Amino acid sequence: MKNQNQSMRKAVDATPPVASTTKIRVLFVAHDAQLHGAQLTLLSILRNLDRSTFTPFVVVTQSGPFSEEVSRMAIPVWSGLVMRWVFRRNHVGLKSVLGAPWRLLRSPAIFALFLGGFPIRLGRLLQLIHDQRIDVVYTNTITVVDGAIAAKILRKPHIWHLHENIETNKGLLKVLPARYVATSLTLKLSTRIAVPSRALSNQIFGNQLQLQKVEVVHNGVDTNLFTPGPPSFLLHQQFDIPTDAPLVGICGAIQEAKGHDIFVKAAAEVSRRFPSAHFVVIGDGLPEYLRYIAQLAKGLGISNKLHYTGWRSDVSELLRELQVIVIASKEEAFGLTAIEGMASGIPVISTRCGGPEEVIEHGESGYFAQRGDYVEIAKWIVDLLSSDGLRKRMGNSGRDRTKQQFSVDGFSEKVEKTIKGAQSASTKCNE
Repeated sequence: MKNQNQSMRKAVDATPPVASTTKIRVLFVAHDAQLHGAQLTLLSILRNLDRSTFTPFVVVTQSGPFSEEVSRMAIPVWSGLVMRWVFRRNHVGLKSVLGAPWRLLRSPAIFALFLGGFPIRLGRLLQLIHDQRIDVVYTNTITVVDGAIAAKILRKPHIWHLHENIETNKGLLKVLPARYVATSLTLKLSTRIAVPSRALSNQIFGNQLQLQKVEVVHNGVDTNLFTPGPPSFLLHQQFDIPTDAPLVGICGAIQEAKGHDIFVKAAAEVSRRFPSAHFVVIGDGLPEYLRYIAQLAKGLGISNKLHYTGWRSDVSELLRELQVIVIASKEEAFGLTAIEGMASGIPVISTRCGGPEEVIEHGESGYFAQRGDYVEIAKWIVDLLSSDGLRKRMGNSGRDRTKQQFSVDGFSEKVEKTIKGAQSASTKCNE
């Protein structure tokens, strides 16, 4: 760790100051090296950012698939200069402690590393912002505070793009008080706050949506990438499924909050009506929860019909094989899967969990079910599998709605407007 910190320090120290230009120089702060929802959204922003107006830079907690994608875009990226204050909470039972007693030291070690390393991280981040003549700091998640504090010290405009409500997620280990960070700190340390839905804004800020700095910026999807088309049957071939068997899928991080257990229970109900149907879980997750899902499927007698793809980079291609896609979450800030499915011409069945309620039109591009109601989810799946015409009509409707309301171009324009607005507001305050 010491050598890594020294090498990162040298990399920053060796970076010569850059002459100021008329472009807006934006430092994007990312919280994870993997390619999940928030990181995919940030990659979309970076790919579509108008380079004639903006010059992007990126810092991330550690190297990985995310930083590799950023490097391919010829965008400077630094790893290790920030640290998130939220971590997945590992289950620590008697059996696991007896087998690996050092597990008990994980939480104290994280707290010590976060708090003890903060002055060093902050110093390196301040230096980077100064050397690169950064105009705006854009933190892509509530789970990192380093960039916001650095921007405040240097009196730089700061944008906080919130993608989640961490306060209600019991599966997270939090170094800082979640409620304070989510409300007071974000308001104090931000020139602008972007949220993907009114639902998330209401959860975090209540009736403070009228505050000028809080803006709803719905996510967007590349409708040229996620598009209807003939299936390649990759999933059918991988899992030896007959090509005429209907597929129902769920896509995203495999965790309790996403309701994969509800999806499995709904799948068991559907199997009684459609014995030929198979069910696909696209994504990866915690081993403990994966084991629980596997045991649940075994107990319901559908293990041979439930298939796990793991993390995949070809999600747009996989979606073309599905007849229906399901969102079974307890809570969703937006629901990127909804617009990806709709753009692909697939009907979406979602629980009433927040963000998707601003995306899907019930009875037009999909259906809603109450949270946790796997029987209702199964009913809608059966209705859709029973009618090719209904699926086609809903798929076309969802595709049209996505192109009109949730295109990546529209999303990028809103983000660019937010950045310009933050810089303008900061300039007025400093005059």
